[in-house]
Amino acid sequence: MKALIITNSLGERSGWERYSLDMVNGLIQNGFDVLVICHKKNDSYKNIKQIELLPDPLRLRKNQFTALWDAIRFFLKNDFGKPNLIHCFVEPYLFFTFILSLFFKVPYFLTIHGSYGVKGFDCIIYKTIQIFSYIKAKKIICISNYTKNRILEYGNFENIVIIPNGVSDKISSFTTSVEKENSIIGIGVLKNRKGFHITLNALALVRENIPDIKYYIVGIQRDKKYFELLEKIVKEKRLEENVFFYGNADDSKKFELLNKSKIFVLNPVSNEFNFEGFGLVYLEANALGLPVIGSYGNGGEDAIKDGYNGFLVHNENPEESAEKIKILLEDDALYVKMSDNAREWVKDFSWDKISQKYISVYEIQE
Repeated sequence: MKALIITNSLGERSGWERYSLDMVNGLIQNGFDVLVICHKKNDSYKNIKQIELLPDPLRLRKNQFTALWDAIRFFLKNDFGKPNLIHCFVEPYLFFTFILSLFFKVPYFLTIHGSYGVKGFDCIIYKTIQIFSYIKAKKIICISNYTKNRILEYGNFENIVIIPNGVSDKISSFTTSVEKENSIIGIGVLKNRKGFHITLNALALVRENIPDIKYYIVGIQRDKKYFELLEKIVKEKRLEENVFFYGNADDSKKFELLNKSKIFVLNPVSNEFNFEGFGLVYLEANALGLPVIGSYGNGGEDAIKDGYNGFLVHNENPEESAEKIKILLEDDALYVKMSDNAREWVKDFSWDKISQKYISVYEIQE
């Protein structure tokens, strides 16, 4: 079976890239002939056919109609042959995917991760394009119940199914026997939606009982004003000896910090057009045996079973977050139980299982 995959790139630098790489590998392992149409090729993956054709997805919204020209260019130069299906992994490319499906007269599928699934709805032109593309899709695959419900606010789409993100099997291989510290860790781009400011305020409360508590923050600093806010909180709460910023750390450093941390904490904040679609980072932390703390009101609700592999707290509530952190750090028996639960929980999200769910949704025979 031939599949055209539409994405920005393959790799490890972002959620889109990791999802795309794992999905493509899963399809290839299941006998699919795959061609990836992308913004940037990654020559590290010689076994995957890639064509560099598309504009930067984060800038595409300014001119969606370039999608028509891009589709024509590919159709005229195509030597892959007619695909059985087209699957768009990155939301800004959905109009390109729709046009390409018209040219080839094959069904297309859309994966909706989070914010970019609804951002087009703030403009009448893009709203029309987006809704039309959703209606015509064979299936809209949402990665969480929360994402599905946010999409349904804009139309009664009957072609939605839910398939969560998967966790790479190689994650657990990064587990080491390094001694654990009284530390928590958060990973993600430093922006308001990730809720690092909430965790900092929770940390100040935890330190009253656990003075040696440490908080490792790993993530690229794209929003200067938000980073300045975090620095201000650190200074005002006198957390200079407790908080450590690591920027966009490589995998080696990231897993080193995860292995010596006891708890993964991320308290996302949602609004009309920005939200966490799932929370893969929670599952990656679970794979290493870390209980996790997240918040209600986002896709993390599907990644965290409250009281089992971690805790869910109410939105923008540092007091509740602090309480859960203290419970896990002070109750050794509970910590061990949740750590074991975390490793067990994540088995249901292996890419082997998730890939099979996608293949069953395609419902197309050669």
